[in-house]
Amino acid sequence: MLYLKATVSKFIRTSMPYRMEVTFEGDYVLVISEGEKTLENITNLWKEIARLCHEVQCFKVLGIGKSDNPLSVNESFDHTDSLKKIGITNKFKVAWTDTNPEAYATLNLLEAVFRRQGIANGRIFADVHEAKKWLLDD
Repeated sequence: MLYLKATVSKFIRTSMPYRMEVTFEGDYVLVISEGEKTLENITNLWKEIARLCHEVQCFKVLGIGKSDNPLSVNESFDHTDSLKKIGITNKFKVAWTDTNPEAYATLNLLEAVFRRQGIANGRIFADVHEAKKWLLDD
C-alpha cells in the first residue's frame, strides 16, 4: 500500500494561519483544510488534491474543513471556475464536511453547482462518518 502525505502551512494576509493536509489513505484521499478560506488557498488545495489523486489513481476524496472564515457566495462561483481549470471532473467522488456551521450555506451552494455543471460527484455532510460511508460505498 502506498501512503503519501503533502502538508503546506502558510500565513495569509490577515496573519491567521492556513493549513492543508492531503494524504492518500489507501482507498481514499483525506484532505484537512484549517483556517481562513481564500480563493488562493482553496485553489492551491485543489491543485494538490488533483495532483495526488492522479499520482495514486484514486479519485475518492474525503474533505474535513475547519473554517475560520468560509468563502463568500461570490468567491464560491469563482471557485467552480478554478476547479474546472485544475481538471476536477465528475470522475472525482468528493465527500466534504466542515466543523463551522456557517460554512454550510456556501458548501451546499457548491454542491448544487457541482451537480449542475458536472464538475464532480460531490456531497456535503454534517458528520465525517456518514461522509466516509457514502464515499466508500460503491
